[in-house]
Amino acid sequence: MNLVATLYKRFQQLIHEGAKFCVIGGMGAIVTLGGADILHNHLGENKYLAITISTLVATFVTFVGNRYWTFRHRSGKGTTHESVMFFVLNGVGLLIGYGCIWLVQDAIGLGGALWYDFANFLGLVFGTLFRFWSYRKWVWHAQPAADLNGAQPERLEVREPELVPPAPSSWMSPTPAPVVQPANGQGGAERWDGPRHAG
Repeated sequence: MNLVATLYKRFQQLIHEGAKFCVIGGMGAIVTLGGADILHNHLGENKYLAITISTLVATFVTFVGNRYWTFRHRSGKGTTHESVMFFVLNGVGLLIGYGCIWLVQDAIGLGGALWYDFANFLGLVFGTLFRFWSYRKWVWHAQPAADLNGAQPERLEVREPELVPPAPSSWMSPTPAPVVQPANGQGGAERWDGPRHAG
């Protein structure tokens, strides 16, 4: 149980982002696959044009969902930069979809509406994995200063050093009075209290 809790705590942000991304990605998948199917199989559009149009529509849907829900706690470099990078990376994802269509229908030669839908699904899977990785790396960056709940990390309290008075110099230190032997050589030592003045 402790291991599960430790792993969850360690990958908490990745799990939350992945779950939200899957929800938004599911909406985009419906638009992409459904739009391509309608445009190509029912309206007779070119297979590459059909997937291009449907992907562009899905890109707008997923941009809004990912920016304002999935990655809302992450920082970006402004709306213009985020938009440009988002559409560029979606263009790369679209090229992945093109590659899957070409591989299934042109290279292998599996024609028909069913194989076209399968090729689009395959491209969507690989394209989605690429998008999730690239969004986190290049579009919306992690904010180490805040966790998922927006809480600020604990700050280390810096205390001012305590002022310690300097040790007294040697000339200020009291010196023991010298011990002087009496002149008659009798008795014990007596303490010299300094010169005496005649009264």
